[in-house]
Amino acid sequence: ADFPATSMTLFSPESVTALTDLLLNKTAGVGTINRVDIQLNDDPLYRAAATANVEGALTFMDWAEYQTVLANNQANIQLVGVGEGCVQPSEATIADGSYPISRPLRLLVNNTALARREVQAVLYYAASDAQYGLITAQGLVGLGFDELAGLRQSLQEAFTAAEFAVANPTPEATAEATAEATTEATPEATPAS
Repeated sequence: ADFPATSMTLFSPESVTALTDLLLNKTAGVGTINRVDIQLNDDPLYRAAATANVEGALTFMDWAEYQTVLANNQANIQLVGVGEGCVQPSEATIADGSYPISRPLRLLVNNTALARREVQAVLYYAASDAQYGLITAQGLVGLGFDELAGLRQSLQEAFTAAEFAVANPTPEATAEATAEATTEATPEATPAS
């Protein structure tokens, strides 16, 4: 309410990305919207500089792009809080899910695949200390470097459990087995006296 009544100039990435769809779906409940009153440029440094130098300008970018803008020492930019209570984006609010325009990343692997050595090797390698820079370079937050050892321990436990589950499958109930069990468990009719 305390912002002045200023015309908006919007700067957006030229390419339609998952980030654009996430932003629009989380805020407007719809997918891509085509606008004619928008300035398009894929370079986040350009968009940040344009936003900083044009009154009433607004842009959006992912967390990794924003870190690039910060590293470039761009002046006159301000993060905009969104959602209930105007939550500001930060590593903490993204990691704990309180920043509403974020998405959790989950990797789901079934037990059969998780029991395979090559799948285990890829997952363990991805959680190695040497790969942490790759994780952060992709703009992923919420996993601290000091948490990697615990993640690898959790992976090792999951590998062991998956190997056990694959080696000791639980038999599934079938309709035939259920019918036999029902027939055997039903008492025979007794003559009336």
